[in-house]
Amino acid sequence: MNAIIKVNAVVRYPEDATVNKVEENNDNPTMPFLTLRKFEKTNWSGVGTYTAEEWHWEFEIDAMTGIIRNWPSDKEAISSYKVCDECGIEYYEDDKLVCTNDGAYYVPKFLCPDDEGYGDYMDMTINNKGQILNWSKKDLEKWVNEQSKNKA
Repeated sequence: MNAIIKVNAVVRYPEDATVNKVEENNDNPTMPFLTLRKFEKTNWSGVGTYTAEEWHWEFEIDAMTGIIRNWPSDKEAISSYKVCDECGIEYYEDDKLVCTNDGAYYVPKFLCPDDEGYGDYMDMTINNKGQILNWSKKDLEKWVNEQSKNKA
């Protein structure tokens, strides 16, 4: 079975990570797969628009091994990213969508193996092979079962 997890998390502060033992900064982060997106947003009053920006950390994980696909071999990272209710997840088996987090955009335990996370933080260590250290298939399976029940 080929099982893949697609993650799209909106990162509040890119500086809450280190890459190759160097603290990131908000102006020029080097975390793999982290990109700045700009978009038009309506003012709170509903009159006028402005350009907003969000950092998105998008990557795919091999669900069986906990290895991030296409991770650059010259990078090691530690993430303590705060994503507060903006962690989109899709789980696929053999290229078929099995479940998503459908509006419950909390960070699940399997994306926070280094700490508690409290549903808001992605605390993980990634080695130069893209391996998420302390990866737990058990935590992933629990999440998939919960999401599948919610969908039924």
